[in-house]
Amino acid sequence: MKKRPLPQYKWKVRRLLQVAGVVFMLFVAYKILTPPTDVLDIKTSPDGKIVARLRAIYYLSDPVYKIDYHQVDHWAWRNLYLRSNQLYSPESLALTWGKNSGDLLLFSHEKIVWKYSFKKKKDN
Repeated sequence: MKKRPLPQYKWKVRRLLQVAGVVFMLFVAYKILTPPTDVLDIKTSPDGKIVARLRAIYYLSDPVYKIDYHQVDHWAWRNLYLRSNQLYSPESLALTWGKNSGDLLLFSHEKIVWKYSFKKKKDN
């Protein structure tokens, strides 16, 4: 007795359901593995070339503060600062740019907590 192959349309539906299942599993894995994040502050430099953001990432109950930046003509964010400290509250932290667009400052309760300089050092 010879077996007849399944009609072609059933294989297309089966393949579509398999692809949808894999996409759904990847989405669930992404949601499980990615910690909740709040963007606290985003500032653009006065010259408009660099964008910096301050985020609170909740790996556990206490937030980890992270400062990232990217140049306007690039898409990738680069990490500058990562700190896990219970002394700061998210409401008290703020980013500020220096007037020359070379310095990025992190303030907590109107005191400088952290500073980064974007100025390139000249080689002698």
